[in-house]
Amino acid sequence: MRIVVFSKIGYPGSIDPNLFARLSRTCAARSDPSVSLDQSTSFIVDNEFYKQMTLKKGILKIDQQLALERSSAGIVANFSVNPKAFQQAFANALIKLGNTEVLEGRLGEIRKNCRDFNPPQQKQRQPITPRKNFPHKKPKNPPPRKGPKFTIPFLAS
Repeated sequence: MRIVVFSKIGYPGSIDPNLFARLSRTCAARSDPSVSLDQSTSFIVDNEFYKQMTLKKGILKIDQQLALERSSAGIVANFSVNPKAFQQAFANALIKLGNTEVLEGRLGEIRKNCRDFNPPQQKQRQPITPRKNFPHKKPKNPPPRKGPKFTIPFLAS
């Protein structure tokens, strides 16, 4: 998509010109083009992806923005020259992901800001349901009660 749009409006400065030309040829030659996001070591978990971002060789525009955006450019620069830092951060992320307890249905929630937890919500108090509205039936011959008898008006039948 990035190449198709830029082919119509002209060369973008945010991508390496040689990569742009190669991707343009690939997209024109195939009806369903696919390329690896990591142009060098696509089957190895390494820091090559970040090296490519610093050279303006990001396949997706959003990936290239990592190297250009002020909040993430330092991380990209560090990972591109420091493979040990990338490996440690990757390992930490996998451990954190593995410790995530997935909540499904109404137990989970969608974060309003993906960097922060949503503020805790006030739990709504459940109304007390009178006994006569319970789905179960009272036993016909309940066992005799021992001790003092307490009557709670809204639970009395």
